[in-house]
Amino acid sequence: MQNLLVESDTLKAAGNRLFTEGQYGDALQQYHRALGSCPVYLDYDVAVLQSNVAICHLKLLEWQDAIDWATRSLESLERVIPEIQTAEPDIISGPTPEKSENKTSLINHLEALAERGISRQQVEKIKTKALLRRAKGREGLGTWASLQGAEEGT
Repeated sequence: MQNLLVESDTLKAAGNRLFTEGQYGDALQQYHRALGSCPVYLDYDVAVLQSNVAICHLKLLEWQDAIDWATRSLESLERVIPEIQTAEPDIISGPTPEKSENKTSLINHLEALAERGISRQQVEKIKTKALLRRAKGREGLGTWASLQGAEEGT
């Protein structure tokens, strides 16, 4: 597992260099190779790579591919930190077992990330990037339905 992650990180770094140099097609290939090496259960790492693929597609004006990859990134991030209800429990009914399970699940996910040196802020940063990349892709498609979906976050 560790060897695959090292290989994936090396390929990602090569992709990052190529992206910085404006070689988006070559960077895209490196990110795809990195995805092939990355253990699939490392959802955060997969989400970062998927978001990188999305930005390459944006730079190449491949709008639908950018949307698809940004959406995949968001789906991976959902497995990293599941969304939970943040509203306070009703005073009369009190906390429910479901809300307690959600909070326990969130704490477990955050602890697992912390063990790898990944903060919740880092996850939120990638989520923001993926949302923006998906919105930009929808804007590039130029249809009203695409823009409406970007605004709704769907």
